[in-house]
Amino acid sequence: MSVQHLTTDDYILSDWGGGETCQMYIYPEHCNYADRDFIFRISSATIRESPSTFTVLENYDRILVSLEQTIELAFQDTSFLLKPFVPLSFSGADFVSSTGTTTDFNVMMRKGTEARLTILHHESQYTADLNPECIQLWFVAKAANPVTIGELELAEKDSAVLRHTESVTMHSTIDIIADKTAIIFQVDMYLDED
Repeated sequence: MSVQHLTTDDYILSDWGGGETCQMYIYPEHCNYADRDFIFRISSATIRESPSTFTVLENYDRILVSLEQTIELAFQDTSFLLKPFVPLSFSGADFVSSTGTTTDFNVMMRKGTEARLTILHHESQYTADLNPECIQLWFVAKAANPVTIGELELAEKDSAVLRHTESVTMHSTIDIIADKTAIIFQVDMYLDED
């Protein structure tokens, strides 16, 4: 089993209309966000202008989490208060504007594919199931002390990525050790083998 350790030095920074975005992971790895040819993309963006308008992503669905402040998201027919560490799923084709400033965490998936976000917190040890049908990513959203994922030691804002291999079975697990104040995001990106 091989787990890739990514730090802020490995992330790709770019500007968007309301702030800066930090791409942590994209799949397939040769894809470019601007070309809209990716299947999955994991990123974190600052929202520094209020109000801001989100980029419309016609062929994608999204999961969004605020990492700092509560912001208000306005959709065509409704509005929603996005509180810190509470995920919201919506279509990337939606026209969305936001009021307030924060840093967020984004999961983008091409329509017809699936990604699941699990937030790990309030415990000092977790056992995560390893799924050979997934690419699995762990992001340390908040941690005063290093977090251990398998044999890796991750600081706050670091990520670990596990690509499935034939040696991973449905009964394989990985241990995650952290203090109880840590918040870790686990993203399971399901690969369509058809």
